[in-house]
Amino acid sequence: RRVLRTLARSMVLNSRLIACLACLISNVAAAPNAGGQENSLLQAHAVVSDSEIMADEHISQHEQEWSWSLFYCPPRWHQKRAHTVPLAHDSYVPVLASLPPGTETVESAIIAVHGAPREAEGLFGDMVKVIRHQQKDDSIVAIVPAFADKACSAAAWSGSRNSDTTGVPNDAQTPYWGKVLRQWMFGGGPDHRERHPGLSSFDILDKIIDWVQSNYPNIEKLVVTGFSAGAQYLIRWAALSPEGARGVTRSLGLPLRIIIGSPPTVF
Repeated sequence: RRVLRTLARSMVLNSRLIACLACLISNVAAAPNAGGQENSLLQAHAVVSDSEIMADEHISQHEQEWSWSLFYCPPRWHQKRAHTVPLAHDSYVPVLASLPPGTETVESAIIAVHGAPREAEGLFGDMVKVIRHQQKDDSIVAIVPAFADKACSAAAWSGSRNSDTTGVPNDAQTPYWGKVLRQWMFGGGPDHRERHPGLSSFDILDKIIDWVQSNYPNIEKLVVTGFSAGAQYLIRWAALSPEGARGVTRSLGLPLRIIIGSPPTVF
């Protein structure tokens, strides 16, 4: 019952949440507000196409089509926005953040999971454009994690800005999922699991939610969203993670909304 309730909660699209999926992926401007509603990205209309359920043999074909990767280390366009989320065993999660940790004006966070080609930088750029269009770039932080497919040191990811103050040493390495697409989409462990005992891809999002709450002192609410392969990942994560139970975060009890966009498979 809990799994079904969680899945239902993650699939419900409230028309006052965010216009992220159509807007962020396609660069379509957010829908205008009506009836005197507050001009906020979190209250724009969500536009999501119907879920398409595909057979297992189509998944294998999908994996072959996306055997290439758009994960770059160092980032090609957004290294000034690159940050490191600490993990155990001198490792970290590479993320892009539109506002630096410690920014006191941040009230809301949108965490978006990239699709099969791991296009974290492209998704991040689209999110920043939408938030700027809403004139909320000082109060909403966009966070995009990257599920790496190769090793990447903290110094290479975030450049000279990485230091001991982040809690991540420069020689720390990111866990990476380089075998098949299903590996990170289904909550699998990274390559070289002996270096990251007990770590699953679902743990990564839990860590990022904790990091956001710890590093943006005036944060009031969070939205987690994903499109295509990122949506498949979120469906499974939402059913298994303690985050989002009763619609709030685990540690601080902040409102947490989950938006699923066009997952090619469901469970």
